Amino acid sequence: MRISRLRLLLACLVAFSVSCSSDSPVTAEETPQDAPALTISIQSGAGQEARQFEWLPEPVTVLVQTDEGQPAADQAVTATSTDESDQIEATARTDSNGLVQFDWKMGEDFRRTVTFTVEDASTQTTATATYRYFGPRAVSDGWTVSDLDESSDGTQRLFEGVDHIRRNAYPGIHSMVIVQGGALRFELYLEGNDSQGRFWDWTSQTPHEQQSASKSFRSALVGLAVDRGLLTVDTPVKDLFPDYASSFVDGKEDITVQDFLTMSSGLDWNEAGAAAGQTNNNLSQMYSQNPGTWTGYVFNRPLAFTPGTQFVYNTGASLLLDDMVVRASGRTLADFVYDNYYDLIGSHDTPGGPNPENGALKTPREMAKLGQIYLDRGMWQDTRILSEAWVEDSFVERMTPSPGIGYGYQWWMRTLSTDQASYRVKYASGNGGQFIMIVDELDLVIVSTGGNFGSSTMNQFHTIAESYVLPAFE
Repeated sequence: MRISRLRLLLACLVAFSVSCSSDSPVTAEETPQDAPALTISIQSGAGQEARQFEWLPEPVTVLVQTDEGQPAADQAVTATSTDESDQIEATARTDSNGLVQFDWKMGEDFRRTVTFTVEDASTQTTATATYRYFGPRAVSDGWTVSDLDESSDGTQRLFEGVDHIRRNAYPGIHSMVIVQGGALRFELYLEGNDSQGRFWDWTSQTPHEQQSASKSFRSALVGLAVDRGLLTVDTPVKDLFPDYASSFVDGKEDITVQDFLTMSSGLDWNEAGAAAGQTNNNLSQMYSQNPGTWTGYVFNRPLAFTPGTQFVYNTGASLLLDDMVVRASGRTLADFVYDNYYDLIGSHDTPGGPNPENGALKTPREMAKLGQIYLDRGMWQDTRILSEAWVEDSFVERMTPSPGIGYGYQWWMRTLSTDQASYRVKYASGNGGQFIMIVDELDLVIVSTGGNFGSSTMNQFHTIAESYVLPAFE
């Protein structure tokens, strides 16, 4: 009896299962189909060129189709640019032929990409924004401004160079400022990292580290002291540092201020021939110590050759030029400089200090003022800053660091050549690409800042000046 009932129950369950399955069968023919996949492509208008902040000559036309090649009408296409300053419609819908057009206004970046997206499909195209000149803006910093003649071949060549910089053919350029005839005529500011790896969007108001370009500022400080009769270039260094008398022995007592100015102190020093941070780099060793010991570190180096006879790059000796001015004047560096330099030219910083590791911070416009003073033989507009004699002495090529390169009082000299002429250029130079160039024949001051720290790439600016800047003003 129990077995029969169990069999009956199982039979009912099987019957119920069959009945349920037969009530709602699922077949392959009735499985929902996916919507047709879409493809998107550029039909016209790709790879165009326009000036910054202008519309491309023609719109970019985009085609949306099904995977079967049929036009996909009324599809929302989204445009996204890599340059936020671009102007392009965010979303537009395709017409009955699957087409949609986008008008595209260039932003600031040299080359940018727009991605057009529909559902899961996308395509891209690029466009180029060539440089558009905006003359320097007049502000209350003492500079007069004057526009360039955009129609001249020289100016167009300059703009060509700017586009090479903007597309990174010359990497790491942060700024370029050009003064001609005493007026600010061109300035360019880009973006990049400082020596500490911090990112900046550089502007005319952003101070930039000077690195060793500050050495030429220190030379100006010494000139201010010399012009006021506080010391001479022939003054023995030991006379300014009587508290270090014990260091000036074995010929070091003959070292003069001029020897420090010309990098020919004779002190044993290895800086240019050793990588920063290495134990055989004297500057790195000095920086690793307390700043209060730096003076003694420099003076206690042994004498390697007769002072005034050989060029050896020595930042430690250059830093002590500040202290020489302080000791000779009996004033703080800031007080001395404000009274004799900055108050006269409307600036607000101390050349050569503080922060000796990166040579203090100055805007490119402030850097250009120093170049203009030296170009004008010591004058800032109608005000005498340095004596004409000091400027002339500063540019006497007293040392030859390498073939074709001259060195004066913390200023470098080299020849730059164009298709038309050659020019003996005087310049301040700092690690990373900090330059103040003076070209007498063209009444020209060129300033650049950069981020190529510890790299010979910084010297690319000599090529930029030769190829693009000098020809614009010949």
